[in-house]
Amino acid sequence: VQSPMQVPAALTLDPITAHQRLILSDDCTIVAYGNLHPQPLQDSPRRFDVEVSVLGAEGFLSGVHYWEVMVSEKTQWMIGVASETVSRKGSIQIQPSRGFYCIVMHDGNQYSACTEPWTRLNVKSKLEKVGVFLDYPKGLLIFYNADDMSWLYTYREKFPPKVFPYFSPGQSHANGKNVQPLRINTVRL
Repeated sequence: VQSPMQVPAALTLDPITAHQRLILSDDCTIVAYGNLHPQPLQDSPRRFDVEVSVLGAEGFLSGVHYWEVMVSEKTQWMIGVASETVSRKGSIQIQPSRGFYCIVMHDGNQYSACTEPWTRLNVKSKLEKVGVFLDYPKGLLIFYNADDMSWLYTYREKFPPKVFPYFSPGQSHANGKNVQPLRINTVRL
């Protein structure tokens, strides 16, 4: 597999897909769960209405892509890729048969791949930064601990016709323990 660090990425979030409780930075590289009432955003078929999620602005039909997400100081999050055709309305099962290829941090310190059933990941210390490497033609989606490039999990799939980066900063603030946002760490080489 080609080293992911050879692949530059410039990634932003798509505000049209963002759940009403998510707050995006002006440059659309940071997403946080808002603790106030849902924002009065216009509904759209593209917007998640129950899952507190947002997609990347650019989808991929080909090529090799790499991006990093800062996940430090969080107790829950979910990142990966999602098919363009995933359901965005109602409660959704985040799993490959529904078009989602993700890893999740849950219960404060547990990491899993969102397979069916979930696959527990062997993570030695709390992740600060996750690298996501997509080789679309080879059907590989590989997650790394981006601090030391140690491997976390690999999906081997025939990906749907277009996939988008997928982000969820968690469904709540967890009594103040999950207030930090997810940050896309744009890699420029």
